Amino acid sequence: MVMDFIQKLPRKLEDVLGTEGLDQFVDFLNSAFVASRAQILETSADRFELRVSTDISKIKIDLTAFKADMKNDFLEFKILIQSENAKFRSEIRMDIADFNSEIRKEIKELREETNQSRLEIFKSIGEIHKAIAVQTRWMFGAILGSAGLALAIEKILHSFPL
Repeated sequence: MVMDFIQKLPRKLEDVLGTEGLDQFVDFLNSAFVASRAQILETSADRFELRVSTDISKIKIDLTAFKADMKNDFLEFKILIQSENAKFRSEIRMDIADFNSEIRKEIKELREETNQSRLEIFKSIGEIHKAIAVQTRWMFGAILGSAGLALAIEKILHSFPL
């Protein structure tokens, strides 16, 4: 929709130009204003487009930089997590190795204690067998001695006349 910019002019100008001249002058001014307005709108649109393009380019650059920073941050985070994970695994392996070593040491100590206890038991059994053997010898000796003494007493008693 085209709008007329100039609708009325002063009467003195109408007297100088005449009615037809005034209408032509108004049409000329309106067409000049329309052309000027179109030119201004086109220039403004071009400037706006240029400004938007520039701002979009800056935003793209900023987004690219942000993306690169985030990539680097995530990569650093990933490396840190992997490092911590490796450290944790290493600590766990060391703890397991220490635990295994401790268990083996305790099992070895228990075996040594068990073997020592067995040796002591065998030694005690041997001493008990020895004591039994000595007691048995004494018993046989006492029995033989008692039998010999009984025979001697009997012989003595038979040697006296009654």
